[in-house]
Parts: sequence; C-alpha cells; structure tokens
Amino acid sequence: MKQLTPNIVARDSVEIDKSIDTSWHGVQEFYMKDPSGYILAFAQQMS
Repeated sequence: MKQLTPNIVARDSVEIDKSIDTSWHGVQEFYMKDPSGYILAFAQQMS
C-alpha cells in the first residue's frame, strides 16, 4: 500500500482525500479524488 501512494501523489491530476491510515479492525486504507470528482478507496487487510 505504501508503495502505491507515492506514484499516485506524483501525478498532478489526483488529490489525496485521506492519507494512509490503519483502522481499528486492521485494514490499511486511503482515499483519493480523481479529476472527475469521484472518490476512490484503496484498502489492504494487514495480517
């Protein structure tokens, strides 16, 4: 997950809506907004 974020941030056309965070149930996630305004969520279960 952390390897994906720098590649996304390097592009000018996206905005990070919520930076990487680990939730109470062990899922690491972040949200980004694409140029059309859609919010995309990326999540990964941490073991």
